[in-house]
Amino acid sequence: MFLKTGLCRNYSLSDLGSPKKFGHCLPKLWKAFNADFASTTLRQFDTVIPTLQRWKDIRYPDKVLREGAVMEVVWVENTFPTFPIAESKSPPRYQVNGKELDKFVITTFAILQKSSVKYRYIVNNNAALREILTRYNADVEQIWA
Repeated sequence: MFLKTGLCRNYSLSDLGSPKKFGHCLPKLWKAFNADFASTTLRQFDTVIPTLQRWKDIRYPDKVLREGAVMEVVWVENTFPTFPIAESKSPPRYQVNGKELDKFVITTFAILQKSSVKYRYIVNNNAALREILTRYNADVEQIWA
């Protein structure tokens, strides 16, 4: 959503939704976003985006309902990414690094020069959500504070 927010300035909603142009293909969206918002700070996410694309199977519940899934958010450095275990008979395991995703959101907000007022309101009015987002990551205060 963050990538499409920036791209909607130069692409039609039809293009952004079209599987032939972009659809849900994060690498295509990322390439276009980098072209439109050339910034050296974006380079740190070059490996994050293709990794997230590999998780497309969990976006819709069919496969998860059939095979199950173990999903984790970790807050430790150097744990991004862990891929689903294909050989295992147990449910696929998906792991995401919360610090990396928070950093991505913070950086994207800065590049898009968007206000995070709406998001701050939602988080600041939900104590449980705020606790989850801030417990292990002081950097996230840039958005929620």
